[in-house]
Amino acid sequence: GEYQLYVELMEAAGLGSLYLAFEQLKNRLAQEGLFAPERKKKIPRLPQKIGVITSPTGAAVQDIIRILRRRHPRVEILVIPAQVQGESAPGSLVAA
Repeated sequence: GEYQLYVELMEAAGLGSLYLAFEQLKNRLAQEGLFAPERKKKIPRLPQKIGVITSPTGAAVQDIIRILRRRHPRVEILVIPAQVQGESAPGSLVAA
């Protein structure tokens, strides 16, 4: 037997469009020199500030603050209020 196909659109197998866009962006940024070793900053051994995005009224935030103060007494803690439950939680977290 014979088999015949009519193809209107074909994409490369194994590489999605999102991955290809990522690679193009990475190449463009590399050409601009943004990944050069002299442009990289050293990561500090200990953070100076820690941001916590959560509900400011929940018990969890108090636990987080207590543990951070005990383990890293000199660190600045920033609590950014956001809804963490319900329909509006995703938008609230992204906005925070």
